[in-house]
Amino acid sequence: MTTFVGFHVLIVEDRDFQRFVLMQLLESFGAERISQSESGAQALACLGGDPAVDWMIMDRHLSGMSGAELLEAVAASGFSVPVTLVTGDDLEALRRGSQAARAQGFRVVTEIVKPVARTVLQGACGLTSCCGDRFPEGVGVWRILAEVGAD
Repeated sequence: MTTFVGFHVLIVEDRDFQRFVLMQLLESFGAERISQSESGAQALACLGGDPAVDWMIMDRHLSGMSGAELLEAVAASGFSVPVTLVTGDDLEALRRGSQAARAQGFRVVTEIVKPVARTVLQGACGLTSCCGDRFPEGVGVWRILAEVGAD
């Protein structure tokens, strides 16, 4: 069973429905501390607040500030937070985004293509809460799908 005791998750997604779905899924997995941001600016404010964010789930495409720009700003601010990238793009575009994030020093824990499947997010949650700051580098959606037995 995945445990989120003392774990703070930040969802960065500009679409209300997508944020709602991610929030509901995380809550159903037992997450208790979830913050939501609809913009890069809100995400930066949340990252600078208390309690510290342990895991950021973010869309690659945001209004006003792209996901890449947000990651640049996060890196420039000195925050170190594991990231799960989520996008409606194809898997190859997602992989390129992950490579760019890793080049900036981010630990990209998982990559998820929308629509977010419950089993895929649950697999990411299991990896995240079990590993803490020992996140395996570059765990991709293909590995998670294999681990949770999804098609």
